[in-house]
Amino acid sequence: MADFAAATDLALTMLRALCVSIHDVAPATWTDCRRVIAAVHAVAPIPLTLLVVPYWHRLPQTASLQCHAELSSMQAAGHELALHGYTHLDEGPPPHNWAERFKRRVLTRSEGEFAALDKCAARQRLLAGAAWFAERNWPLAGFVAPAWMMNQASCEALAAMPFTYMTNYGGINLLPQFQGLRAPAVVYSTRYRAGDALLRSAMTLCAASQSQAPLIRVALHPADAHRPANLRHAQRLIAHALRERTAMTKADLARHLRLIDF
Repeated sequence: MADFAAATDLALTMLRALCVSIHDVAPATWTDCRRVIAAVHAVAPIPLTLLVVPYWHRLPQTASLQCHAELSSMQAAGHELALHGYTHLDEGPPPHNWAERFKRRVLTRSEGEFAALDKCAARQRLLAGAAWFAERNWPLAGFVAPAWMMNQASCEALAAMPFTYMTNYGGINLLPQFQGLRAPAVVYSTRYRAGDALLRSAMTLCAASQSQAPLIRVALHPADAHRPANLRHAQRLIAHALRERTAMTKADLARHLRLIDF
């Protein structure tokens, strides 16, 4: 058993991966998503994980046919489509205290959809999202909760579904056991421009602290299309990581981790 554990540790040490994801993909955000994708591909034509929201903010699905057709083309070209909630809206019970209120209403602006759902409600949304993917013939392996927020009931509902992995801010977890590989995401502010320069410095330190880690994750959002300095920073970080890392989708990473019995 010790030899097997040592072999697994060695395989993880040898893993040098980069995962780049685009959050909040929907018809309403697709124009900005395209710009962010183009910025990444200006560095290198790497595979991406696109986090798709079926009914973003419950808005009318204008231009959905074009958006979904382009997503189908990207999936066929080797990119991954993952489920990113169902509405991206926190419609759970009201917060119980000031700390929860700050987290759910201020910090995430009521977008942490799975922050306060009961198990039945969480399961219904996961089933609806999976069915929506199936209607479009999109393979589905991964789930990422909006704002990376999930309560225990939502985790239990997710564990009973046929997803192979989920990610949160801290890393990637293989399902259903939630075996985790720590890899904090490099993510840029999409809300407050005043702190952008400070955040870019923090993200430089975040990436540097993970220079020897098996995995570096970069999480980009549609609003980053309107922050040129942030995009340029992300481009430099991705270019640097690609000197010694292999870019892969999260689904491919999850498959690799299972092969080494992580």
